[in-house]
Amino acid sequence: MKNPPFKQFLLELAAADNSDHWFSETDIAHLKRWRDDVKADKIYKKIFDGKFDSAYALVLITVTLQSRHLAERGDNIQAKWAALARKARKRAPQARKIARKELENSEITPDTFKSYMLHINRLASMAKFLDLDRVLTVRSDKKGSRRRTLFCRLLSNKIHSISGQWHDTEVAELCEIAFDCGDVTDEMVRAARRDFTRKKR
Repeated sequence: MKNPPFKQFLLELAAADNSDHWFSETDIAHLKRWRDDVKADKIYKKIFDGKFDSAYALVLITVTLQSRHLAERGDNIQAKWAALARKARKRAPQARKIARKELENSEITPDTFKSYMLHINRLASMAKFLDLDRVLTVRSDKKGSRRRTLFCRLLSNKIHSISGQWHDTEVAELCEIAFDCGDVTDEMVRAARRDFTRKKR
């Protein structure tokens, strides 16, 4: 039985020579999951009105892989930056307390105290600069939910810019394929998008 055109395109892409490392190992695994998913062709047809074109297929695959890359990186970076911001906010009050105690005990001069406080306040103010771009900012992360939210937000807007329509069902299905998970709903996609538009206001 012949494969539907988009599924066949995925099959050929996943099996193609990757000696130039165009795709990472995780990309290949992603493409294989997509190839094996029964909804693969249906998703493509819904986004592009049923007309198969290899150029459109490549665009969809590229923006989907890019969205997964950005979601994974954004998730990792945000976790690290959040830890740095927490550390900066926590250390500043402790440092102020130590500086005041040293001044009271005449262990440092008033000028040194002023210099210490200047540096401490600069450290504290750095915390606000550790926020990521709004697009990549998702505070909550429950069992990998942040990267899924980021993926849905990014891909939803990209597909809208390509097709001129919102495809929440298809984005939810593509998210499940990307992260090999289940239970991603249309409402989760809409919520990811709404959360971003609220931040912009």
